[in-house]
Amino acid sequence: MEQVLSFQVLDTEEIKPPLLGDLRVIDSETGESREMSVSPALLARYQESFDRHCGDIENFCTKYGLNYFRVSTDLPIEDLIMSYMRRGGFVK
Repeated sequence: MEQVLSFQVLDTEEIKPPLLGDLRVIDSETGESREMSVSPALLARYQESFDRHCGDIENFCTKYGLNYFRVSTDLPIEDLIMSYMRRGGFVK
C-alpha cells in the first residue's frame, strides 16, 4: 500500500510575523508596494486566518487519507524529515 506524506513547510515569520507599526510591504511577485499599519488587533486577525488556513489543509489531508505534517524552516531539512518519518512509523 502506498502512503502519501504531505509537509506544509512554514517560515517562522509566517507563523508569528515580527511586524508592528507602520510599514511598507512589497509584493514579491508584482513588485507593487503598499503602506500599512500593523496593530496587535490586525496580527490577531492574521493569526486566526492563518490557523484556519492551516487547519483546512490538515483537514483536507485527513479526509483523503494523507499523512500531514506542519513544519517550520527552523529545523534543518534532514532532521525534519527523519524526525517526522520516525515519529510516523515510516522508518526505524
